Amino acid sequence: MRVPALGLSRLRGRRRALAIGSAVLAAVIGVVGFQVSSASAARPGRSAAGAVAWMASHAGSSAYEGYCEIAVEKAYFGHAGVVGDAISHYYKARAQGAIRTGTPPKGALVFYRLGNPHGHIAISAGGGKIWSTSVNGGIHRVSLHYFGGTYLGWADGTSSRAW
Repeated sequence: MRVPALGLSRLRGRRRALAIGSAVLAAVIGVVGFQVSSASAARPGRSAAGAVAWMASHAGSSAYEGYCEIAVEKAYFGHAGVVGDAISHYYKARAQGAIRTGTPPKGALVFYRLGNPHGHIAISAGGGKIWSTSVNGGIHRVSLHYFGGTYLGWADGTSSRAW
């Protein structure tokens, strides 16, 4: 399938064209929710502890403000473009039987439905806390229930079923 170029060069460096195989897919992460991964199951390159460490090392950064899915993908894979947005990610993980309820373990992907069409995703810090973007303008560690939206559940970020 051929996707036309969208001229994304000057959009604050956060949205970019992603090369997958020989095809170039245009993905406007956070604006249009669609899957951009290959047909094979995605396999995270980092452990749960590694993903938590990535988020902690970016504490206070505003670079991912409004781009929660990108931050979580970079924490686990080192790059973005695995899933289009947080709510698409949730539905995919749910369809694969990966969603659990209750308090997520450290490193788990944590999903929310907020007042936007894209949802929200964070990484569990353990003990009822999460590492999340969009907290006072940056990435911070806060309570699991900080956002006040609908907590949808969690998935094991190291499992290919979660991606």
